[in-house]
Amino acid sequence: MAKGIDPREAKRQQQIAEDEKRLKARQDITFKELCYKYIEEYAKIYTIYWQKDTARIHNYAKPLFLKKISRYW
Repeated sequence: MAKGIDPREAKRQQQIAEDEKRLKARQDITFKELCYKYIEEYAKIYTIYWQKDTARIHNYAKPLFLKKISRYW
């Protein structure tokens, strides 16, 4: 124990921080999941034109589908 710092406690705090970071990354949703949630709600409201709008959203947002939302907000 140098200067009153317990290496076991420091390691434990580091492990807790890594676990929290891993958990947060797992809980973040992707842009694709967000789009599909939006489309489900949109389809309930606009029952006629939702398929055409869904195709447009899918085409424009396709490059972003695998991105995590937290990186952009």
